Amino acid sequence: MATIESSIIDAAYANIIAASGGQPQTLVLQPIKSGVQICGTSNTGTAIVSLPYVVNGLESPVATDPTTLISVAKNRKEVELTVSGATLKVSSGTYKAEVTTTETEGIALAEISNAVVIPMNSDLQLLFNKQLPKLSLEKSHASLADIMLYARVKAGKVFMATYDSYQVHFMKTKTKLKDDVEMQLAYEKAAKLLKNIHGITELAYSKEILQVKTKNIKAQMSLSTFDETSSVGADVLIAKCKEVSEATRSSLVLNKDDLKAFVENSASLATTGYDIRFEVKGSKTKLTMAAPKGKTTAVVSSEGKSDNFRLDLKFIQAILNKSDDEKITFDVLKDNNAIACGTPANLYVATINADTQE
Repeated sequence: MATIESSIIDAAYANIIAASGGQPQTLVLQPIKSGVQICGTSNTGTAIVSLPYVVNGLESPVATDPTTLISVAKNRKEVELTVSGATLKVSSGTYKAEVTTTETEGIALAEISNAVVIPMNSDLQLLFNKQLPKLSLEKSHASLADIMLYARVKAGKVFMATYDSYQVHFMKTKTKLKDDVEMQLAYEKAAKLLKNIHGITELAYSKEILQVKTKNIKAQMSLSTFDETSSVGADVLIAKCKEVSEATRSSLVLNKDDLKAFVENSASLATTGYDIRFEVKGSKTKLTMAAPKGKTTAVVSSEGKSDNFRLDLKFIQAILNKSDDEKITFDVLKDNNAIACGTPANLYVATINADTQE
């Protein structure tokens, strides 16, 4: 096809941004037998979109400014693209525009060695897109590796978990899908590609690279922050999740609004790395946070009984964000040095710190 809808160019560019993990500095147009490939590379990834359209005069790869190309084709139902010398000509009826290009090397995806390859389909992708946002976590500390994802779909059962060295959020459910899938990779980048790239037919990953394919798109993102020393084997992770879901616990129940107000007040003193101390006294719990900028305290109504404990401010914020209930229940797992919030089928667990008197 000699003409291309400008909306197709817009969609290709949007897919490149989504798939490569950032805005590319240039767009590369390179010829293929069936038409043209529009390619982009950001700091974290590369995406190639194959389209069945002819760019007249395109015999070798050329690079152009992406925002300029998008802008000059905007509001035109269809445009014809022609490469002439160092110029990309864009025309639609009486409308004409010219964009500067430069010769460049072609873009190709890197070969993935020792890749785990996951066949994907629309139903499986829908399942991931429904569940993964619920498991969103922020890193406990900036120096840690990426939040990891473990997912297994087998025999109608689904188990998914996100985790780092200090916290885990896992869920179990059932599905009518017959797929047999197991994967363990960086959560945020996997969730982003599954959400933003429609119609994924294959997902593959190694220690360094995450790749997805659709009918027209091939994309790779770097997994350069992978830290093998912090990786937990699937068997160990599943066993640990089972252990904490069945562990002996004592429960402390607080009104969500009381806790949320205190956390919002305290967050101005420190964003992370500081604990809130829970000191339980009968039907009241004293909350305290001390940081270099100051100190906050409050006494709030509570139910249940537990030992005193300390919990990182960031973990409490995660619990508040994940809960839709009017009350927050902290299940203190003394033998596991952790707290758990949720149900055995949907549980967030975080490490508590040793309690010391303020």
